[in-house]
Parts: sequence; structure tokens; C-alpha cells
Amino acid sequence: MFSFILAGAYILRKLANITANIYSCFFDASSFPPQMPSLLAGYDNGLLFVLNPCAFLSRCQQQCGPIYRVSLGSLRLVVVSSGDVMSSVFSTSSQLLRHDPAHQEVFYVVAGVKTNYAYLYEIMIRDLYPLVDRGFSPRSLGQTMQTFGPMLLSGIKNLTRDHSKSISLVQLTNEPLYTATNLIIFGSAFPTDTYKDFQTLNKSIPYRIGRTLLNYWPSYAARMRLLKSLRDYLQREEVNDSDNRFFGVKAMQAFKDNNIQSLEGARLALAFLWTLHANTMSNSFFSLSFLLGDPNGFARVRAEIDSAVEKFGSLEALLQASPDELDDPSFMLVTSAIMETTRLTVLHTGVREANCDFDLNLKDGKMIPIKKGEYVFGDVHAAHTDGTVFSDPETFVVDRFAQQPYRRKHLQTDGYPFHSFGGGRHVCKGRWLAVYEIKVVLIILLHLFDFNPAENSVGFLPRVHPRSNGVMHTEDDIFVRLSPRQAEKGLP
Repeated sequence: MFSFILAGAYILRKLANITANIYSCFFDASSFPPQMPSLLAGYDNGLLFVLNPCAFLSRCQQQCGPIYRVSLGSLRLVVVSSGDVMSSVFSTSSQLLRHDPAHQEVFYVVAGVKTNYAYLYEIMIRDLYPLVDRGFSPRSLGQTMQTFGPMLLSGIKNLTRDHSKSISLVQLTNEPLYTATNLIIFGSAFPTDTYKDFQTLNKSIPYRIGRTLLNYWPSYAARMRLLKSLRDYLQREEVNDSDNRFFGVKAMQAFKDNNIQSLEGARLALAFLWTLHANTMSNSFFSLSFLLGDPNGFARVRAEIDSAVEKFGSLEALLQASPDELDDPSFMLVTSAIMETTRLTVLHTGVREANCDFDLNLKDGKMIPIKKGEYVFGDVHAAHTDGTVFSDPETFVVDRFAQQPYRRKHLQTDGYPFHSFGGGRHVCKGRWLAVYEIKVVLIILLHLFDFNPAENSVGFLPRVHPRSNGVMHTEDDIFVRLSPRQAEKGLP
């Protein structure tokens, strides 16, 4: 059965290439933006997009240029794939371009919200986002995450006690991160046994977005168990404020104030949980994977980490430092590696829907006529792999952003067309948290361990899932064998 599915997928991909060549004969470049041709009212393009979003958008860009229209069935998109145009989209008023279709998709695909969406969205924007914005800002992050480093170290130690066995690189970079973050944000009352269910749900997202999930039950069952755990958590009558300093107490109070029922609250919490973890966990894995695939870059980053540990006095002392103290020139190469990973792995930004007909003004004086009901879609991967902006754009270059003048509380990507964290009013509220968390993961793992491929391993770089949407998903895991670098560096 599985072989039959693989054969079918191979045939469909071949048909996609043939279809793209046929469509090029019908292309009309006289209009602006040009329209990607379709023979079946856009449903053929929709199928090609579902099978491989990146490959489809790449073909469209090669044929139409950086700005074009394409119909995916009944969905009409204006796709922009240059940095300046995306900046114009991000700065456009929400009265012209609504941002909530992306949230609605997350609510439905991740949490199964089918009704009452508008009310939950209103609560999320009005009550929950301000909590996130305040708690994850550079000013507040130190207080929010003050025990994160030691918790993460403890989780990694527990996971790596047996050095005789190979270990999954996904699990190594994701499970301790997931658990420690949840304990910090939600407190010790939050269930600690939800990682496997979260990963099962997360792996199904590329299929859920395309509505092509074949083996539905594992993902559905994982979601239901997650919702039950979250509902039980939200129904607790008493929570210790000192134990749960930031999000959990205030979120539960917001649910009570708005008369949110337990299941609705659990769905809203699950959507938040996914946005909190999905991209950070993916980039944590790929950051280490890319470094392991670049021995020279790995050695340079490790040397920088070792030097920083020596400066702080010990790994434990470094991990007790605040995020502000780690926003330091001592970690320029580490931070560059993280930003380079997000450059390569973030694929698309969320769509925004036009509320009315209007002209989107561009910096060069041109205008894009946007029609009511159309969706503006940012092809971030195309902008980030533009060879006129980034040299050798498809390659992981560890120090690509390390040459930037260092400025505290500024990302090293300032001055580049960089849109992995969105932009404008809707810039990612958790960007400082994500960079800090991945940085701590890399500091611990590179300082404590040597890595070797496990038996029958094909190397350190995984295959990218062809249906990846939003952010890269890995099609397979990487298994490694760890060996402690020095016993006195804190390992049992």
C-alpha cells in the first residue's frame, strides 16, 4: 500500500512538471501583475500547490516574475516575492488588508475550530496578544524566562544519560525545549506528557493544510488528547501565582472574564501552543542540522560558545544569565547561524485578505491593483533566496549576518530584506523569545557533546518534506551518537 502511494506521488510530480511546461505556452505577460495560466479554473494550480508549494511557487515566479496573480481553485492570490513589496504589504492598514485569515486557518487546521471563530479571534487579539507582547518583549523577557536555561539543561541531561544508544536529533532539539518552555510559561500544573501528541499533530500539518491527510486517526487522536489535557489544566480552580508567573494565570482569567467554555478555551490554548512551538522547534532542529553539515562552521560556533562559557565562569553560570546578557557580541556567530537558518527554513507568510478594491503603493512608484476578496500572499523563501541580494543564496553560510555592526536589541538581519518574523504591526511577538531559546539549545548541546552519525545514517542533512507550508518540515529524522566532551563540564 505504501509503495503504491509513493508511486502515485511520483507520477503526480512528473505530471506537475509536464503541466507547467504546457501552461507556459498560454502565458500572457501584458497585464500587471501577470496572471498564472490555468486550464481548469484554478483547480489544477490548487492541486499542484498542495503537492509541493515551494516547487509550484518557484515555477510561477520563473514564469511570471516577482509579482503575479494565481488562482488556486476558488482562492485568488496576489503573490509577492520581493523584499520591498512585502514591506509594503506589512505596512498596509488592516482596514485594507485583513490579517485574520491566517489565524482562522491555524484555528481550524491545528485546533479544529469550526464555529465561534470570530469571537475566539477577538479574544485572542484583544486579551491574549497584549499578554504575549508584554511578556516576550526584550524588556520583560528576562523576568519571564529567568529559570529557562537550568530547566533546559536538566531536560537535556535526562534525555542523554545513556550514551551507548543513538538519539533522534528532532527529539534532542525539541522535547527538552518544548517541556522547559511550557513549564516557564504555564507553570508546573501544565501537563508534562504532551510532547509526543504535539509532535504527532505537528507532523500532520502539511497534510491538514492541503486537506489531504490519508491516515487521519493518529493525528485526530493526538489532538483530542491534547485538548483534554489543556481542558483539565484550564479547569483548575487554584494556581500558584509564584509558580505560574506569566501566561497561564492571566490567560485563564481572560477566559473566565469572557465566559469561554472549557473546550473553546482548550482549542484557543492549543492554537497558542502551536504558534509558540512549531517554528521554534523546527528551527532549533535545522540550526543544529545545518551546523553539523558544515564542519568548519560548527567548529567556529563551538569555539565562540566555549569562549563565552569561560567568560561567564561555567556553563551553569551562563545559563542563569538573563536573555539580555546573551544579547551580546560574544554570541554574534551563534546568532548569525540562527538567523541564517530562519532565512532558509521559513517559506511563506500568512495571507491577508483585501476588504475592498485599492492600489498597493510600492517604493518604486508602481502600484498593484488589489481587488476585494483577493488574498495577498508573501513568498518569503523566494525573497530570501534572491541571488541579487544574497550571494550563494541556497547555501547555509554560518557567518552571513555576523559582519553586521552589533546593536543591542536589534536583529543582525537589519538592512536585509528579511521577513522570517513578518513585519509591520503584525511582526512576530515571540521573535526575541525564539532566538533566545534556540541560542540556549545550541550553547548547551555544542558545549557538552560531540556528534557522530548513527549506524545506517545518511548524514546530518534531512530531506525537506515536499508539502512543507509556512516553515520547512523534515521528511525524515536524523539519528546521532553523542559522546561527552569532558566529564567536568556538568554531565552525570
